[in-house]
Amino acid sequence: MTRSYATAFSLPKSTACPDGQPELRLVTGDPRGASRRRALQTALGIAALLAALAGWFLVSPAAHRMPVAVLSNRAVQASAVHVAPHPGFLVVTGSVRNTSGRALTGLEAAVSLVDRSGRLLSSQAAVATDTTMPAGASVPFRIVAPTRNTVTSARVWFRSLDGPALP
Repeated sequence: MTRSYATAFSLPKSTACPDGQPELRLVTGDPRGASRRRALQTALGIAALLAALAGWFLVSPAAHRMPVAVLSNRAVQASAVHVAPHPGFLVVTGSVRNTSGRALTGLEAAVSLVDRSGRLLSSQAAVATDTTMPAGASVPFRIVAPTRNTVTSARVWFRSLDGPALP
């Protein structure tokens, strides 16, 4: 958008108006890039607002207090389970220990994401270990699950990679 600015200034007597008054000239255009500066200031303001909102979401205490239920069984025991919400996905981490008294081969960690009413929204699984896990051994696990804003809690469980449920 081009704005017009009227500027009054005195011209030498040879070019002055016949009545001796200063001549008014209409100056068009963008003096000194004013509209560019305004556009840049607006863009920076919007960027700062978006950064503040994103930062609030990532450090919001409510976002980090998502309840996690770890479904237990006799074969494995989870510890240090943590849910880290991010825009569009959750990362569930922790450690699982073989408490079965025998070696387990191939262990998968899974998470179910539920809404406020307890309705299942989605499930995601990840291999904790695809090798033999001796009795008493622990391995870390990490599950990345796509999510929506309606997720209010998570349920974590473990199963064997070859299909049978753990005792």
